[in-house]
Amino acid sequence: MAYQKAYERIYWENKPSDKTPLNERNLNRVDAALDEIDDRTIRIDNTKFDKTEAAGLIKTFEIDRATGVIKVTYYNGSVVMFDTLLEKIAVNFDFDAATQRLVITLDDGTVKYVDISELITQYEFVDSDTIAWEVDKDGKVHAIVKEGSIGEKHLRPNYLADVKVEVAKAEKAAKAAEESELASKSYAVGDTGTREGEDTDNAKYYAEKAEQGAAHSGWLSFKIDDAGCLIMTKRNVNEIDFALNNGNLEVTFFG
Repeated sequence: MAYQKAYERIYWENKPSDKTPLNERNLNRVDAALDEIDDRTIRIDNTKFDKTEAAGLIKTFEIDRATGVIKVTYYNGSVVMFDTLLEKIAVNFDFDAATQRLVITLDDGTVKYVDISELITQYEFVDSDTIAWEVDKDGKVHAIVKEGSIGEKHLRPNYLADVKVEVAKAEKAAKAAEESELASKSYAVGDTGTREGEDTDNAKYYAEKAEQGAAHSGWLSFKIDDAGCLIMTKRNVNEIDFALNNGNLEVTFFG
C-alpha cells in the first residue's frame, strides 16, 4: 500500500512578516501530521521483519557454471557452499565390443568403464517343460520350444478349435471305416453280429452252395478263402475256362 506525505511544510517566517501566523490553523496542521506519523510508526513497528531473523536470509546466490558449485551468502555474513557435482555428469557414452565395457565420459573429462559382460550372471535362465535356453558363440540367448511340449493351453483359440474339428472329422471317418469294414465282412463271410440273417446271407454261404451244386454237375467249384475272396476251380471240364485280367473275370468257352 502506497502512503501520501503526512505533512506539508509551512516555512515559518519571523516578524514583522505576518504570512505564517502562530494560530489555530497552522498548529492543528502540525498536530494532525504528528498524529499520522505516530500511527505510521506504530504500524511499521508491528509489521517490520525482525533484524535477528532477517540476518538468516539469503543475500546473494551464485553458481559456478564450470563446477556446478552453488555459493550462498546470508545477511549475517555466513557463506554456505553446495556442490552439485555437475562436473560428474556423463556427457558421452560408448561401447567397447572387444572388452564388453561401457565407456562413460564425464563433464570434467574423466572416463569411467563399466564391465557389462558380468551382468548376464545376474540372471538365471531356467528350462521349463516347454522352453529351453541356448546361448550362441556371440553370447546371444535364444529360447527354444521343446518338441512335443505344446499342449492345448498354448494354442491360439481359433487354431485349437480347428484342430478339434479335424480330430472330430477323423474320429467320424475312422468310425465310418470301421462300420464299412464290418459291413463288408458281414456280406462276405457273416459272423459279425451287425445284420440279421447274415450267416446265411453272405458271399461265402452262397459260394459254398454253388460249390455244392457244381460238385454235383462235375465241372466247376467255388470257394471263399479267409480273406473273403471268391475262388473258382474247374473239375474235369474242358469246354470252359476262367481267367482274371486286370481285375476283370473272363470266361472262355471251347468247341
